[in-house]
Amino acid sequence: MSKLAKHYIVTSKALANLQRALETNAAVQELDDKKFVLAARDSTVLCFRLCVEQVFRYLSQLLKDLPAWDRQGPERIIQSCATMRLFTKSDTLAAYREVECHDMVSLGYKNEIAAQIVSAAPAHYRFLSHILKKAKPEKL
Repeated sequence: MSKLAKHYIVTSKALANLQRALETNAAVQELDDKKFVLAARDSTVLCFRLCVEQVFRYLSQLLKDLPAWDRQGPERIIQSCATMRLFTKSDTLAAYREVECHDMVSLGYKNEIAAQIVSAAPAHYRFLSHILKKAKPEKL
């Protein structure tokens, strides 16, 4: 199995973990115990953060085989994906928003930011799934 295929499988598992976290978070919202609600929210934020990182690692690996690949960092990866027409214009804008949200929870953890991320997490999940499907390796 190629390194790219292994990255794809790991990324798919990260997306599945995010989906489970979203389901768990939705299920515990009805509980009266604030500890469980906050724990589920924090778990969802962590899964989101790790999932975004894994998607960009996968895209980096996908682009690594291209000539003149010397770029690192999510912004450069997004630019390269747009140049290669892997991303549409709306995908590119959404990818920048993903990085922005990721950075918000990475740089400092605040309850208001966590609540924003969790409320938007289903849309983030759909976008990341969409990108992963578009960038699926030919040989898996």
